[in-house]
This record gives sequence, C-alpha cells and structure tokens, in this order.
Amino acid sequence: MTFKVGDIVQLKSGGPPMTVTRVNTNLVGFSEITCQWFYVQMETGTFLPDVLIPSEPRPFEELKGASFPTVGPAMTGQLASQPASDNGLQEKPSPRSLLGTS
Repeated sequence: MTFKVGDIVQLKSGGPPMTVTRVNTNLVGFSEITCQWFYVQMETGTFLPDVLIPSEPRPFEELKGASFPTVGPAMTGQLASQPASDNGLQEKPSPRSLLGTS
C-alpha cells in the first residue's frame, strides 16, 4: 500500500490513529513511513508500510480512556533489538566509569 504525507493510518495490530509526516526510502531501498500521534504527549515513530493500514480520524472523546500500547518498539520508534525498558531516558554510564576511573 502507498501512503502520502497527511494520511491517517493505524498499526494493523491496533493503536491510536497516526498522521503520516514523512515518506522516505532508506539506503537499502525499503520505504519507511514516519508518523506522529498524540497519547499523553506527542509521539513519533517510523514504520514499514506493511504494518500500517488506512484509518479514519476519531474524536478525542472516543479515544479518552482507551488503552493503547505506549512502550516497546512498535509505538516508540525504538529498534526491535533495543530493550523496551530503555526509552533512551535512562542514565548511561560515563566512559570513565567503564574504565574504572573517576
């Protein structure tokens, strides 16, 4: 399926409606679709077109109280190999602590 900027989409597995903000072809020739959605705060993620379906905008009142996944690679834009608990917000060790120096 082909998507364009401004389309409203949703993950095939469910979740909030998302707006396509960028359509890109990566270095190996695969299409990547960047989307934004709002659930508590503005989120951004990049997806392969095969995992998206067209969707209709839904009123906010309908979405209030709905439970959507907000962690993990599908909804955070993380790489699948990156642990879901590491949202990039955890403190990373300093190079000095790795070397055992202060």
